[in-house]
Amino acid sequence: MAHALSFSQTVQAPPELVYRHFANASLLEYWLAERAYVHAEVGGVIFLNWDTDNYYAAGSYTTLSPGQAIAFSWYGSGEPAPSQVEVAFEAVDGGTLVKLTHSKLGEGDEWATTLEGLKSNWVTYLENLKSILEEGKALRLYNRPLMGVFPSEFVTAAMAQEEGLPYSSGAKISGVLPDTGAEAAGLQGGDVINMINAIEITDWGAIGRAVEGKLPGDEVALVFHRGTERHEVSLALSQRPFPDVPDSFDGMAAKLQTEQADFIAELEAFLAEISAEEAAQQPAEKAWSVNQNLAHLILNERATQQYIHNEEQDVAGSTYIANDAYMIDALIDVLGDSKELLAEFKRATSQTAAMVRRFPEALVKRRGPYIYIGQILQGLVGHNQQHLAQMKDVIAALRGEAAVEA
Repeated sequence: MAHALSFSQTVQAPPELVYRHFANASLLEYWLAERAYVHAEVGGVIFLNWDTDNYYAAGSYTTLSPGQAIAFSWYGSGEPAPSQVEVAFEAVDGGTLVKLTHSKLGEGDEWATTLEGLKSNWVTYLENLKSILEEGKALRLYNRPLMGVFPSEFVTAAMAQEEGLPYSSGAKISGVLPDTGAEAAGLQGGDVINMINAIEITDWGAIGRAVEGKLPGDEVALVFHRGTERHEVSLALSQRPFPDVPDSFDGMAAKLQTEQADFIAELEAFLAEISAEEAAQQPAEKAWSVNQNLAHLILNERATQQYIHNEEQDVAGSTYIANDAYMIDALIDVLGDSKELLAEFKRATSQTAAMVRRFPEALVKRRGPYIYIGQILQGLVGHNQQHLAQMKDVIAALRGEAAVEA
């Protein structure tokens, strides 16, 4: 016998905008799936993936009526048979009543786990949809505790073998957030986290599984490497802060320009004290020179521009380019020295602020993308400061004042 589950949620947003959050891959990733791919036409595919839960669902759109209704088939991994999701959008009191029905579900023991999961998850997802549209807050993210690290890349077995590393997997971090458990535990940029609570760290999903069910204040056991040296520490998880974002793009750009100007002044003072030869020299075979750090900052600025453009355009996915060795060295080949790299970095930061100022103010009402753009920009200067610290360590190592490990 076919079974159906029904849910409803009132959202203070217009029906057309709520509808788009079911028909656009980038917007689906804010509130529903960790990864989404859609082709929003009747018969077009919808694919949703949750790395953390090792779960996916696939189907095709069967109804697309903007601002009124949307429907798609659903076949989740491990589920006994395909089912159907139908959503209606009703304008109410300046907002939208979302009515979602998940039908064509079976009964009995083989469906018990699926039904239990769908009952719980759709309630959570719709609450998250409301929070994203009204506040720009992704509850599935902000309700999770925070480690306080910035993973920049994941080590593969092939990478480890090629570089002769004493481990085969892990998350390399570019830095840590101040006043978090990661800082208290002594983690630093360049460290590689290999295990969290005995779970091998191979990707983002592994990190999510390692802290699943944990609350702020709980502790997790970490194994990490600093160079070739193995460390074991206990890390207390922190409350995830919600970004304090200005209420306009002009305000966002002005704040960014002030922060970047302060950083550039500090960077210029540092570069004035070193020679061109020192700026170009690597302290160790696999450690970046000052010039390579500068090239990375330029590429990171360009990557940031791509990210915030994607958020403004509701485009899902983007490849991070700023750690690519070929791109870093090619930029140095073209620009030549630290003086030219600094000039290009200044231009790139100015372009980012100018780009933000040109975003339409209507985007402020789309709280998910707006808050996320603000969050990305808030992380820029902290990231830059971490690389300035690395540059200072490089010069200290070259002058025999300290050692830098690859």
